[in-house]
Amino acid sequence: MFNRKRIALITTWYPPISSVATLRMDAFATYLSDDFDVVVYTLGDEISHSDIHDSLQVNRFPTHAVLSKLKSNTNDSKFVHKLKTGLRIIAGKIIRKPLKPWMNMTFNKLMTDHATRPFDCIISSFAPQEAHEVAIQFKKAFPHIPWIADMRDEMSGNAHATPSSREKFATFEKQLEQHANAITTVSLPIVKSFESKCPKVPRIIEIQNGYNHHIPPVPIEKGDTLRLGYFGTFYGSRKPTTLFQAWENALQKNEHLPIELHLVGAHANFSIPEKLRPYVHLHSELPYEKAIAKMQTMHANILIHPRTEMKGVYTGKLYDYLSVCRPVLGLIDKDDVAAQLIHSLNGGYVAEFSSLEEIENEIEQMIEDWKSNKMRIPNYAQVQLLHRKEGVKQLKHLILELSET
Repeated sequence: MFNRKRIALITTWYPPISSVATLRMDAFATYLSDDFDVVVYTLGDEISHSDIHDSLQVNRFPTHAVLSKLKSNTNDSKFVHKLKTGLRIIAGKIIRKPLKPWMNMTFNKLMTDHATRPFDCIISSFAPQEAHEVAIQFKKAFPHIPWIADMRDEMSGNAHATPSSREKFATFEKQLEQHANAITTVSLPIVKSFESKCPKVPRIIEIQNGYNHHIPPVPIEKGDTLRLGYFGTFYGSRKPTTLFQAWENALQKNEHLPIELHLVGAHANFSIPEKLRPYVHLHSELPYEKAIAKMQTMHANILIHPRTEMKGVYTGKLYDYLSVCRPVLGLIDKDDVAAQLIHSLNGGYVAEFSSLEEIENEIEQMIEDWKSNKMRIPNYAQVQLLHRKEGVKQLKHLILELSET
């Protein structure tokens, strides 16, 4: 066992915390552990402790005591959840560096563990920035140990960040550039962005997200109605407004469109037009594998992502949609990576989110293809290359390359 390289993974996102960020970190830890000894340093409850999660050693340290007490629980009522969320936002503005206690405890444990048995490589993941700050502290003490800075998103290039935040991120990127041996991120446009911002970092590579199950695709009966699914929430400008408008326009041409829409896990923060209500069905949120099984009962699944100035956004659910070998109806930025991936796999139908005419045309084309049994279904052999395990293979190669130079 001791001849295997030892890896430290520093992240605030790790099971049982539920998020898209957690899925990436869990995949890193799980699949790296096939070849390396992985130790995880993450966020915990009010008391510091270590445990074993899926045979991995996981060290958990708390954040500021006030924020720990305001942590949401799955059994919280809707009112309590909103109250805690609001109080966390207020506390976050009042308490400067709320993750400072977590940083200190994580760094101290990391140093102790390294003294006991040295690490061959460390990996930290943004956001938040504090995970990278711990890694920089460690690199200053041990500059010969390779550090991989994982970026699930842009820093100063994030169009959703405030101008002051972007300015602070730009300053931090210069620190990162001085210490990181490699940067990994989720898409090629973001790779290009970091290449321009951190040109001194030797390696900057794409490691896409992906799906993380082993459920084989199953055939589906055509039936009398085209079933469309949407899985997840709506927020900000990501709403089904243009879908509903295009659908209503199509109904004006043909009152007997054989379509029904299933919304799984969506919050009630949007309006369903009166004319469409008989055909729209709301379902509660499902655990991951049950959601995958539900996706398989649809004839196609819907991806919604309005165009923004940011490029390189796949969104996590796209990989899950493709994994069940059902067409994707993408109401997205036609010039970004999600559209490119759908087209490259012949995986569905793409329309600009803001174009009612394009959405209506794609809906009509999809119905015609469904009627003639010619829907655009991605090839399963190509889809399998999108599994998270495949992406982590690139990370393994990078670790070996860095730790053996």
